[in-house]
This record gives sequence, structure tokens and C-alpha cells, in this order.
Amino acid sequence: MDFFTHQDQARRRSRVLSVVFGVAVVVVAAAATAVILGAIAAVVAALADPEPPGARRPHWTAPVLSPPVVLISSGSILALILGGTLFRLWELRSGGASVALSLGGRRVAPNTIDPTERRLLNIVEEMALAAGVPTPAVYLLDNETAINAFAAGHEPSDAVIGVTRGCLLTLNREQLQGVIAHEFSHILNGDMRLNLRMVGLLFGILMISVAGRIVLEAGLRAGQAGRGRNAGAVLLALVGGGIALIVVGSIGVLVGTIIKAAFGRQREYLADAAAVQFTRNPGGIAGALRVLGGSARRGRLINPHTAEMSHMLFAGSVTGWLDRVMATHPPLEDRIRRVMPDWDGTMLFAPTPAARADRPVPIRPITVPLAAAAAALGPTQPIDDGLAAASDISAAHLRHAEDLLGSLPPALLTAARTPYDARAVLLALLLDDRPGVQAGQFAALEHLVSPDTVATVRRLWPMIARAGRAARLPLAAIALPALRALSPDQYRAFRGVAEALIDADQRVSMFEWSLERLVLRHADRHFGGRRPLGTQYYALNKLGGPIAVLLSAVAHAGSEDASAAAETFARAAAATGMPGGMTLLGTDDCGPSALGPAIDTLETVSPARKRQLLHAVAAAAGLDRRVSDREAELLRVVSDNLGVPLGRAR
Repeated sequence: MDFFTHQDQARRRSRVLSVVFGVAVVVVAAAATAVILGAIAAVVAALADPEPPGARRPHWTAPVLSPPVVLISSGSILALILGGTLFRLWELRSGGASVALSLGGRRVAPNTIDPTERRLLNIVEEMALAAGVPTPAVYLLDNETAINAFAAGHEPSDAVIGVTRGCLLTLNREQLQGVIAHEFSHILNGDMRLNLRMVGLLFGILMISVAGRIVLEAGLRAGQAGRGRNAGAVLLALVGGGIALIVVGSIGVLVGTIIKAAFGRQREYLADAAAVQFTRNPGGIAGALRVLGGSARRGRLINPHTAEMSHMLFAGSVTGWLDRVMATHPPLEDRIRRVMPDWDGTMLFAPTPAARADRPVPIRPITVPLAAAAAALGPTQPIDDGLAAASDISAAHLRHAEDLLGSLPPALLTAARTPYDARAVLLALLLDDRPGVQAGQFAALEHLVSPDTVATVRRLWPMIARAGRAARLPLAAIALPALRALSPDQYRAFRGVAEALIDADQRVSMFEWSLERLVLRHADRHFGGRRPLGTQYYALNKLGGPIAVLLSAVAHAGSEDASAAAETFARAAAATGMPGGMTLLGTDDCGPSALGPAIDTLETVSPARKRQLLHAVAAAAGLDRRVSDREAELLRVVSDNLGVPLGRAR
């Protein structure tokens, strides 16, 4: 199958549906405004003084339809929808964790020793390392025996992945990897934020029906208490207006739900195609879908919040006629045939979870390490192919992540996954290779942390040194979920110690800067630190200075030769669409002290321009058909700080 064609088609349809959803909200607001104006007019007419016999009755709608009244009415409806939307989004402010908890999820401890949970976390770690995004927290829906999963959050830094107990115990490793790859597509393609916004918007539209019920109840109470000759007319106007608002709100929710379902179906096709692209193994996702088709419960969950969150799930969970009218997922058979065109139509009937003995099926993707991903193609192929290899998750990246995790000492991985020892792992990563500087760092540690922490850092350092530089940032990323499990006071104390180690030699190395920007920055946000900045720039023509700093840093990271660095810079500058007016800076002018502020500024450009910048950085990294460890580190830090995962660079 042509995976990229399917992805492009799904993206185009999703953009159209987003516009349709916005139009639907406007139409519903207009209809509700018309109802309010009609109710006001009816009440005004009912309360109007009777005219003398023979006098001409004025047109009572004239004052009601005056511009101020229309503006106030329409503004009230929009404020009602916006208020309900913001309230629901405020309830979901913690991102994916809010969704997981509402569905009955339990966070899986990063250092769990349960074999099935450990297998799940290993797969998530592998996928996160291959994608270059922070390792998401994982939640297990213990009470759900159906096969289902979800990804939720506002952005990759607060994303979570949820898996049902039935999914965990029924699928083998190959199939579970396909499901997790599917969910990572939702993380990388920005589906999560759109999904949460849809939940908020539908709740906002629902507030119209809530307002209608309030008006209806007020009318009934007024009718019971009314004694005047116009009481019946007022009652009829209020009751009629309340019922009309309920109908308009219900129709709006129904239309919104149908659009949400259509949007969800397109994103599911995209995620299925991406799962095959990531693993180069159609049998994984197709096998999971076939087991889903052969199970008794399929994806049906018992949690009462399922309907609200149905568009986020891996499999449809609505039953009856709603499953046909408002299905948030394509037919299972269509999904299977898209990833496995030669499918014979049979489903897989897996044993029940209680009786099943797990037999992981090994995956054999292409074995090309991450550092050589951009060189995987032949030297005669154009630079865009090298860019694709550098900026998309591939089986090569995934296999490299698996090999990397398998090469690290178990004691080191266990420490990185344990909240208390994860601090020691990160402190050990900050130790300098130079013995003299390292001695000063240990002297500082002895005054800042407990003796057992110092002993743990000394024990872990030789393992980290043997693992090599290529393993250091991935190891830090593995430690991030455990770091988030600390208390705020514990984290603040750790943060101070980390800063002391970074400042021990009065200079910040590129690795220290990368570690702080890639890992500690996410932990800071988790504990209430600096939040992402909003969009301030929609074009790059005024940002030549920060862009020159960024591209110069990438050019120098990939080559020690001045002429080669100049060529790399020129090609990268051309990829930004503004090759003129920028010159290659010296290494002292594009180091960490200059690179940090430059990226902070570039973080405020629009998403489309961010992808353009990351495209240029990836093109520079892949120019010589190889990506060094330093280039790989910088590429990941830049993509993470710009908020554009590598899988979305193209």
C-alpha cells in the first residue's frame, strides 16, 4: 500500500471536516439566537398594553430586532458556548492524565516488575526513543477486559497512553507494538489537542440545551404563579422558547458528534497507515485488528465517560444503531484491508486473557542505527530522501531504539525507571569526562545530597561512560517519567543540584544544554514551571538572526571543516526560503548561550513555519548522508523545543 498517499488523503479530509465543524458551530449559534429573539418578541407582545378599539397595532418585532438586541442575544449565545467549552477544557487542563483518570485508568509505575506491564512500558519507551519525543506516562484500565487503547494530551510533553487490561493480556508483543505505534501517530500528528478541543466544543454546544431546560423550568414556574391575563401567553412563550433551545442544542450536539465521528474515521485511517510506516510490519497492526474482530467484547468499554471520549480510542466502543450512524471508527474490515490488502477475511480468535500464555513475536525490521538513518539511501538519491530518513520514524529508528535498550545494563535501566534513583542517573549524566572537573563536581555533590545518593552516582557513572554518548540523551528520556513521580519539593531540590553540577566548570557544554532543554524543561512544566509561548511570528523574514544562530550550530555540529560547514549552512538557509542576508557564524557565536535565546524566539513562530525550520535543520543534518551523535542530539532538541515532533517535519 502507498502509506504516504493514505496519510495525505486523511489529512486533507480532516482539514475539510475542521472547517465544517466550525461552520456547524456558527449555524447552531445563529439558530439559538433566532430562538431567543423569537421568545423575547413573544414575551414583549404578551406583556404589551392592549390598544384602544380600532387603533392600529404596532409591529412588536421592531424593537426586538434592533441591532443592540440582536448583538446582545448572539453575544450571549456565543458566550454560553465559549464558557462551556472553556470550562470543560479547564477540567481537562492536566491533559492526558485527566482523560485517563476519567476512564478509570491507573498509572503504571515506571519501575514496575509485573512482566506484562514491563513489556508494555518497554514498547512505549522504544517508540518514544524512535520518535524523539518525551516518554509518555502509561495508564492501565484495569477494569476493562475489551481490547482498546488511546493517546491523550495537549502536546507531546503531557501526553499519556492508555491501554485496557484486555488489550495488554490478549495481544502478543508484535500486535501490541502495532497498537502503540497507532497511538504514537495521534501524538505526532497533533490529533490529541484536536480531540480535546472537540470534547470542549461539544460540551459548549450542549450548554444551549442546558439553558433551554432552565428557561423551560422558569416558564413552568411562572405559569404556576401567574395570575394576570397575560400569564398564559408568557408561559407559552417561555416554554416554547425553552423547548426550542433544547431542540437546537440537541441538534447541534448531534451534528457535532457526526462531524466528530467523520473526523475520527479519517484520523484512524491515518494512524493505521502510520503504524505500518513506523514498524514496516503490517502484521502487527493488522493482527491486533483481527484479534479485535475475533473477540467477544471487541472494543466496548464499561466506563460511563466512554461516549464522550470515543473518538480518542483505538477501537469503536459504541453499540447499536449509533455504531452505524455516528461511528467514530471505520469498519474493522476496511481498516484491516487497508493495511493488509491480501487479507482472506478471517479473524483471529485469541484465548481468553486468563488462559493466555504470552508468546512475543519478534520483529525483524531494517537494522540501520539512528546515527546512520540519513545515510540509509544510496548516494545518488536527492537530499529530500535523506531528509525523509532523518525526520520520519522508521523501522530503522525503532530497531535502533530496541537495540539501544537491550545494550544498556539492566541495573542502569532499573535505576532510570525508579523515581529515587532516576535523580542519580541524571546527575551522573551531568558528570564531566575530565577527571579534574569531575572531582570538583563530586565535592559539590557531597555537600548537596545524601551520602547514599553520592554512592549511587559513583556506581552508575562507569556504566554510563561505557554506554557512550549516543546512549546518554535516550537514557535521560527514559528517566523522565520517573522524575515526574517526585514530589514538588523533591524535584526543586534535585533541580538545584543539577544546576550546581552544570555550573561547576563555569561553562555549559552542548550536551549539558541539550539535557536541560530536552528533559529538565519537560519536568519543569510538569511541576508548574514555564509554559509554552504563544504564536507571535507568522513569517521568517524578521528572524534572520535567531535562524542564523540555529543553522550555524547545526552546520558546526556536523563538520569540523570550515568549507563543509559553510556548504551545509547555505543548503539549510535555502531550505528556509530566505537564503540571502544570513552568514555562517563562528562556533563561539552559536554556542549554548546564544542557541537557547534563539530557540526561545523561534518557539513563537507559527506551526507551519516551525515545520519549515525543522525541515531545514533536518536537511542540514542529512546533507552528508550521515547523522553524527551531536547532530542527532541537536535535531531532537530543536524538534522538541519547537513542538514539532520529527515525524511531522515533512
